[in-house]
Amino acid sequence: MSEKWFVILDGDVVRQVSSLEGEDVEGKQVIEAVRRGDLQVETIAEDGTWTCDVDAVRGRAMEVIDQEREQRQQVVLTAGTAKAIVYAQKGREVDRYARMAREDVENLSPSQAWERFPAAMAEQEEGGGTLIEILDRFTAGAARANAVVFQIEAVATAAKRAIRSAVTPESIKAAANVTWPAGVDA
Repeated sequence: MSEKWFVILDGDVVRQVSSLEGEDVEGKQVIEAVRRGDLQVETIAEDGTWTCDVDAVRGRAMEVIDQEREQRQQVVLTAGTAKAIVYAQKGREVDRYARMAREDVENLSPSQAWERFPAAMAEQEEGGGTLIEILDRFTAGAARANAVVFQIEAVATAAKRAIRSAVTPESIKAAANVTWPAGVDA
């Protein structure tokens, strides 16, 4: 036996119910449908058939990929404006450190070290180790984070490219079904 659904249209409000019992339908349009529809991507015709809006399916798939990417990247990177400033400063210090000879870093005066490496020096003051140890840790952390974040970004970019080129709802959904890098669950 097939399941019946009723779609109740009341202006911009659309509701789906499996029974009209107890429903106030006066002044509202009621359409009998053979199945429950996906109101995010489908519209119903007066004859009860559902029509899929391919652009809506595509838009929803892109949103899901963007949300998933963001959640997975936040597992690696802490969100927030202040944290972005910290990451940017540490990144500048890692770049500066990469351009200097280790011996030159070791021979910096305290004021020179504070000028060139304020985040590392602040950490050093809190007992984080030597300036070189801290800068090595910043470098390794940045490399690890970048590797994972850019892997996630590459998967999302490829998925969105496939979604854009897909032409049917089924092929769009298949393109959005991606395998994310292991070890970074949202």
